[in-house]
Amino acid sequence: MSKRVFISYKRNTALDQPLAHRLYDSLGKAGHEVFLDAEILLGEDWVMRIQREVEAADFLILLLSEHSIESQMVAEEVRLAEHARKSSGKPSILPVRVVYEGSLPYDLGAILNRLNYALWRSPADDDELLVQLSAAIGGDALPAPVLAGGELPCDRPMPAANPRAVLELPEQVLEAASPFYIERDGDRVLAAEQTQPGYTLTIQAARQTGKSSMLGRVLERGVQAGKKAAFIDFQGFEDAVLNDPAQLYYQFAFSIEDALQLEPQLDKYWGVPLGATQKCGRFMERRILPACGDAGLLLLLDDADELLASGASMDFFGMLRSWHGSRARPGPWKNFALAMAISTEPALLIADLAQSPFNVGTPVKLADFELADTEKINQSHDAHLSRPQLETLYQLLGGHPYLTRKAFYLIGTGRSSFDTLIADACSETGPFGDHLRALLTRLILKADLGSAIRSALSGDRLDGRARERLIAGGLFVEQDGRLVARNQLYDRYLRRALHD
Repeated sequence: MSKRVFISYKRNTALDQPLAHRLYDSLGKAGHEVFLDAEILLGEDWVMRIQREVEAADFLILLLSEHSIESQMVAEEVRLAEHARKSSGKPSILPVRVVYEGSLPYDLGAILNRLNYALWRSPADDDELLVQLSAAIGGDALPAPVLAGGELPCDRPMPAANPRAVLELPEQVLEAASPFYIERDGDRVLAAEQTQPGYTLTIQAARQTGKSSMLGRVLERGVQAGKKAAFIDFQGFEDAVLNDPAQLYYQFAFSIEDALQLEPQLDKYWGVPLGATQKCGRFMERRILPACGDAGLLLLLDDADELLASGASMDFFGMLRSWHGSRARPGPWKNFALAMAISTEPALLIADLAQSPFNVGTPVKLADFELADTEKINQSHDAHLSRPQLETLYQLLGGHPYLTRKAFYLIGTGRSSFDTLIADACSETGPFGDHLRALLTRLILKADLGSAIRSALSGDRLDGRARERLIAGGLFVEQDGRLVARNQLYDRYLRRALHD
């Protein structure tokens, strides 16, 4: 029976792209309707086409290589597929490891680690791979060959940091002193606050500004101080859960117990005639906090902005504020620590300041790198850029932390020269093309911000939620009351990508 198949791969790669085209041809000849994004044009229509094709597909074949695991566009297609699967039951994801048997990045692993996969090592495996994929499309499971293993290279900048690394890979904690990490004033502020037995910390920053990495260091210091840590990422909560208070509070409580690897006892505490926030507080006080010992619990909440669209957000954040205040009472709350990472202005998450957990404790607001930070990265790499080159790079990227690190990585490892990187910066096939396409896709599809982006580029004033989401999404910053693109790279790309 004919099926619709979407092939997700990293463009302009020596192995991935040719393999994707061979699979496209072979599966098409077998009678399947196969989609490959090689021919579609850049722009808003392209973004919508990707969404339509992913949602219409029965299967998404995902080529995982050392290059594609760094691809933000591949990660975005996987996220779209997983979201569609949760709502409609399809597409099923069929991972194919392409000469890569190592670990997956934080964001991809959260979705893919539970799945079986096929393994491709050379073109000699083409026929066997096609047999395996055809069988999987027909209803069989992919094999699960034993992998050689291996961790992600610590010298390579990844789009999504893994703030849980200290819990998952404790032997690699010292590698957090990577040359890619630039300590900022916020690190020192948070470290000083963490000398207290209990604290509340809020890290606010746009996407890919380093808040998850900073949250990971909060986690590391807390664990070193003896605290038990529970890390909750709200991006992992399904929309149906976020929009149903009963499910939200139950899953939140379960996630804390599960993160601490405690014997499941939630149901024992949940069946009482109390409201959801009271049930959560009671469960924390009677089950979770006593299990954490004298050093107490460190509860870390990443991407708390995901609750913004939930009808329960005000009550939920009010509950966290009450937990903060509970430290003043004798009892198990004294050593409770809370750390949150958000992209949105706190006032938009909860309007009532008296109920907000974001205006108490210690807030840290991250910005892009300064030119001096760029100089530090240059000194710690083999890029050896001159002062004029540094200034040119800084003007182009505006100190964007991830893009700056990637630029130095590409130059320092010889993957690109400085002149080529600057010349091809805005190109679809250039060093940042994958990042730019993924960013545009996320903002247009997830936040429906295409028209708002056009308005901001035209110099129109934006108010309300659209304005805040463009800032939180990391695409625009505010200057003199108006929004401007975060850097020259974004401005040039968006004007070209969204031209009428």
